[in-house]
Amino acid sequence: MGSPESRRIRVLVVDDSAAVRHLISQALRAQPDMEVAGCAENGLAALERVAVDRPDVVLLDLEMPGMDGFEALRELKKRYVGLPVLVFSSYTAQGTTATVDALLAGADEYATKPGSLEPGSIPWVTTQGELALKLRAVTRRARRFEQSRMPEPQIEPAAVSVRGRVPVRAVAIGTSSGGPEALAALLPRLSPALRVPLFLVQHMPRSFTAALAKRLNDKSKLRVVEATHGQIVEPGVVHLAPGDYHMQVSSRAGKVSLLLDEGPLENGCRPSVDPLFRSASDVYGTGLLAVVLTGIGTDGVEGARKVTAAGGHVWVQDERSSAVWGMPGAVVRAGLARRTYSLDAMAACIESAIAEGLPVRYPAVERGF
Repeated sequence: MGSPESRRIRVLVVDDSAAVRHLISQALRAQPDMEVAGCAENGLAALERVAVDRPDVVLLDLEMPGMDGFEALRELKKRYVGLPVLVFSSYTAQGTTATVDALLAGADEYATKPGSLEPGSIPWVTTQGELALKLRAVTRRARRFEQSRMPEPQIEPAAVSVRGRVPVRAVAIGTSSGGPEALAALLPRLSPALRVPLFLVQHMPRSFTAALAKRLNDKSKLRVVEATHGQIVEPGVVHLAPGDYHMQVSSRAGKVSLLLDEGPLENGCRPSVDPLFRSASDVYGTGLLAVVLTGIGTDGVEGARKVTAAGGHVWVQDERSSAVWGMPGAVVRAGLARRTYSLDAMAACIESAIAEGLPVRYPAVERGF
């Protein structure tokens, strides 16, 4: 028997369309490392099949008769803690909003169902590749999490050398996979009285970020808006980079504004965290608090390097509370994380930093509890 990492990925396909189930099953069987654990036509059937077929991951449609994808998602997360769920929803206004709601409710990842599912068509061929990559990613991290479920060593914080404190002038947050759920937990805990602007990059395509901003705004005491080019930055407002645009911060004549551009992808992303961190460090210097939350990849590392060089502060979400410790882990491995906090502790620590300022000088890595 091979290692957990080398085992074939067993996928449960849940969709009310028999034709779609057939197409997806064909695509999965064409992958050398995947197999179809089973199929289900609605949420209730999916719950029954999970108990019998023991899949590694569930590929879940949202719009189904009877028990829909949302009800199924909630039940799956309740009954099978750690079982990853990838939402497969249509690329429409309604489908986009539904997908964002599912991510906020705990879905691990999503893929967009194209308008054309004709075998051999470019949209369907592209979608097959996307599905395979994302199914591998969510299954890999679930297996690794299961292998590493042991108490983390309690590390005593290093002695702090403080030479005064510097006020926090802005908070910049970068995240990717698992980000919507993390943001839905973090932002509502922040006080509406925060007196600094917040900037946010969440890896998402165009149109999804508008729906995400609306949902987060509804949940939060702070105002959350999708950023526009030339927008004047406001304290107490969360400015979310729109999908497919890099967002940068610019200062001119005493006014701080946002610049959006469709420049080259960075780290395979647009928006990318790096342009935000770089530009914000130019504007806010030692007063910038940069936070890297859950996400796949290494986006944010070079930006964090610039923040640190400018005297700013970089915090990351800890591994235990992250859906994926790719982005925050990369910052830690690069020696750029000043502090590591659980998601539950992050909001209170951000508020404390804004209220009291941050030490001008303290160790490169310090774990917070």
